[in-house]
Amino acid sequence: MSHLPQSYMNAVTKPNVGTFEAEIPNANIIKTLIGVAIVAVVSFIFNLLFAGAAAASLAPLTSQLEQSGADIDPAMLAGGTGVGGALLGLVFTFIFFFVGAGVQFLVAKMLGGQGADFGTHAYLDSLSYTPLRVVSTVVAIIPVIGGLVGLLLLLYQLYLQGLGLQASQRLPAGKAMLAAFMPLIIGAVLGCLAVFACGALLAGILGAANNP
Repeated sequence: MSHLPQSYMNAVTKPNVGTFEAEIPNANIIKTLIGVAIVAVVSFIFNLLFAGAAAASLAPLTSQLEQSGADIDPAMLAGGTGVGGALLGLVFTFIFFFVGAGVQFLVAKMLGGQGADFGTHAYLDSLSYTPLRVVSTVVAIIPVIGGLVGLLLLLYQLYLQGLGLQASQRLPAGKAMLAAFMPLIIGAVLGCLAVFACGALLAGILGAANNP
């Protein structure tokens, strides 16, 4: 395990297919889980640190709901966005990582990938995921700029994972990058559909309220 920090550094600072090819013999599911766990723990800590700020941001909403007659427990809301949200984040970090890696792996195979197994692919993914997600979590505390930096780091992470797919699945660059960015594409499409659905639902509710 002692070589993991150097492997993370190489993946981020030496963006080429050869870097990931050299890491294939080191692939190990335990190392992958360690990398994802690091991200989960860092996210958990930062969520707890800013639980108070999250609770404070909900205070106006809580007050408005109470004035409307709703039975709202402020402590419950604070816990849901703080400790409860942080605990959920621990679990969902693993789920999101492996679902994303699985989508990439399946798409790579559909595009003709012929190489390493899923465990190797997930390990190569974790080499860029772990350091870049940790940095993204830390800089997220900076308003606006943190979000922009986080987006750029995500795009760079997916690019590096595309290089990893070239190495592990012996895919040409174009197909490897398509597979690497597919989780983001799917997420963006689902996000847009969710926004349209919420907008249509809200419009329907407002229309019903205005036309009793």
